[in-house]
Amino acid sequence: MESDAAVNENLRLQFRALQEQQQKRLQRLVERKREKYEGDKKPDAFGVQDQLNLLQTDTGASQETGIRLLEDENEQLRGQIRELQDENGRLHKLLKEKEFEIKHLRKKVEDNKIALAGDSPPTVMT
Repeated sequence: MESDAAVNENLRLQFRALQEQQQKRLQRLVERKREKYEGDKKPDAFGVQDQLNLLQTDTGASQETGIRLLEDENEQLRGQIRELQDENGRLHKLLKEKEFEIKHLRKKVEDNKIALAGDSPPTVMT
């Protein structure tokens, strides 16, 4: 049971680290887009103002894209967590089976030792 708690705590720490990485990645992406947007503001060529705003990006769309990217990443991480939990469950089941086999074999060895020592109760042959 202690190993379960340790494994769960380790998974929580890994998940938190991944969330922090995601936030940092999103912040860097937003900063790059902001720098690009600010870098695109050039003085008017030939004194003519650009009223078409073709070079300006829609901040609402970029935020939606960023949110969508984060949601996709979160879904991938949730999938990985589900896979790890499934694998963890399978490993625990296998461990229980092996522990049962070991217990059974130890009991068998003990019975054989007793039988070889001649201390076993007499068996009735039919």
